[in-house]
Amino acid sequence: MVWNLNLYLFLISCLSFAVICHGSLVGGYIDIKTTRNDVHDAVKFAVTEFNKMANYANLFKPINIVLAKSQVVAGTNYMVVVDIGQTECRKNHAGDACDVENSKVSEVLRCTFKVYKSLPLPESHYELKEHKCEAQ
Repeated sequence: MVWNLNLYLFLISCLSFAVICHGSLVGGYIDIKTTRNDVHDAVKFAVTEFNKMANYANLFKPINIVLAKSQVVAGTNYMVVVDIGQTECRKNHAGDACDVENSKVSEVLRCTFKVYKSLPLPESHYELKEHKCEAQ
């Protein structure tokens, strides 16, 4: 009984130390740099999927990555907050030579995307798990 209590107290103190030192629990989301290549890949995927499912006539493009977090699971979960802008490029004119990257922006949305990237077995794939966007 005393052994179980001592073990319990030890585990609680270790967990408290981890939370104090790292600011998050093991297995939770951690802040990562918005400049990382993997973050840009996740954002590119998320915006492409958003363009497919959103009820807008024009394409959106990422303008600014506000925040990025990752969580290691059986792969990686990314949570990114991104400002995206509605371009002049029409969705239904895929054959047109509209330059999305250099297109002017009319409407800006702030979106939170949750993207899952699988382990590379043999290739990684992405899934857009959640998204929520609000006008800025």
